[in-house]
Amino acid sequence: MGCVPLIDSVADPRILAVLTFWAALTYLVWICTAHKVSDDSRVLMMALTFLIVPFLPASNVFFTVGFVIAERVLYLPSIGFTILFIFSFRAALASHDKGVHTNGDGVHNNNVVNENCFSEVAPSDRVEKATVDAGRSFLQTSILLLLLLFFTRSMQRSAEWRTEETLFRTAEHVCPLNAKVHYNIGKNAGDAGNVELALIKYREAVRLNPEYDQAMNNLGNLLKDLGQEKEAEQWLLKAVHIRPEFAAAWMNLGIVQAGLGQPHLAEQSYFTAIKHRRKYPDCYYNLGNLYLDIKDHNNAMQAWRNATKLKSTHINAWNNMIILLDNIGKLESAEQVAMEALRVVPSASSIHFHLGNILGKASRYKEAEKHFQEALDSEPNNANYWGNLAVLYHRWEKNEEAMQAYTKSLQLNPQLLQTRDNMMKLKRKIDKLVPAVTV
Repeated sequence: MGCVPLIDSVADPRILAVLTFWAALTYLVWICTAHKVSDDSRVLMMALTFLIVPFLPASNVFFTVGFVIAERVLYLPSIGFTILFIFSFRAALASHDKGVHTNGDGVHNNNVVNENCFSEVAPSDRVEKATVDAGRSFLQTSILLLLLLFFTRSMQRSAEWRTEETLFRTAEHVCPLNAKVHYNIGKNAGDAGNVELALIKYREAVRLNPEYDQAMNNLGNLLKDLGQEKEAEQWLLKAVHIRPEFAAAWMNLGIVQAGLGQPHLAEQSYFTAIKHRRKYPDCYYNLGNLYLDIKDHNNAMQAWRNATKLKSTHINAWNNMIILLDNIGKLESAEQVAMEALRVVPSASSIHFHLGNILGKASRYKEAEKHFQEALDSEPNNANYWGNLAVLYHRWEKNEEAMQAYTKSLQLNPQLLQTRDNMMKLKRKIDKLVPAVTV
């Protein structure tokens, strides 16, 4: 995993830390078990229990885990550490006091107290008391400084958790050779639109862990979006070779192969993805798009229908069914599918928009206007919606409303040439309707 390099030689100095840890742990366990049961031994046993038992599932001894350093595995063990720390501190104070009050032969320095209670304290008593106070002050000051250090470090660490970016960047400093850290930075960068950094980090993750199939999948997706489909195909092929049941990688491979003009390979990749994940609406959606590209309309409709069965709110699949039926002239079927979709997703603006177009073609202007308005209520700044509403008014002979809708559409997107042409036609039509003024 890269966070902590493995010890592969007895000459590695870190092996001393391992031996010291096990020696200390063995000694503490021996204290708990070999001595007479007392309050101290019970406290020590509780501390060791909290320290060891909750950490066992994450120790990589009984189960394989995907991390080495993780704060979440220390929540309960930290309780045991705290108890052990306080126990040790108290023992240190007791040992110090005992050492000061005992001479080198183990005999207590009980100086004879002057019978006159008003007489001066003996010099040896003053020295002993000063020594005790100095020792205790030193230990207490050390504890306070340590607590202050831990408090400061906790504040610093809390600040690092404010955003994913700062958290992952900090992890990179701690574990620069950990592939998962670079993967997390890459994913965060990709989500934020920083494609260049995402590519660099995904490549680094794969370099550090040549078997990192998830990083290969994400890298392939980025390259596909950048138009580098051949390299994307190579990475996705590697991902499914490493993990043959990786359904998402198979689907993404199908998308890339479809883009490369390999419909038969793409179809097989989609089928493999569905084989490994039966309920995969996005895969059925992309399979439908593939069939649409090769003009297999029946299979396209079936694939999109399967997507909506598995995920009734799959708006893109609903839209594609409506658009296909509209394009092949089956307006009645397209209307039925649109109404079915709106029963599931009544606020889907795109479905209202497509239904408005269908109803407009059937000269059902009032109903079409209602659905266009529903679409615009959800997306008031969609230039295409305003442009098509203008066409509806244009056909409906509502010239003033049409002109207003054309104007609004072009204000939102001046690059809509078809809308501009339609607006000019409407202007010429209005000019012909204006009667000539006679002198």
